[in-house]
Amino acid sequence: MKGVHRKDKAAVADLLNLMPGDYVYVPGQGWHACTPNGHLANLSAHDCDYDKESDTLTVAPSISVKVHGDGDGLGGELHEVYHGYLERGVWRNA
Repeated sequence: MKGVHRKDKAAVADLLNLMPGDYVYVPGQGWHACTPNGHLANLSAHDCDYDKESDTLTVAPSISVKVHGDGDGLGGELHEVYHGYLERGVWRNA
């Protein structure tokens, strides 16, 4: 899936405005993304390489998003809901 670098103020101000595949840089917070299956990912613990010329992002290592099993985010075991890569703006499942 080809991702989109969102630069609009709505995306920067409210990460919930991101659509699957989008990624955005939030000043003071770093890069965030919405995985192809719709989960938000904070990329601050990753190495993010933004290529200004091609307007694309490469993230290392792989992106793993986990949520609590009970669905309310407050308890239960963690389980992985997305695992993949973002390379030169293109998402690929692990």
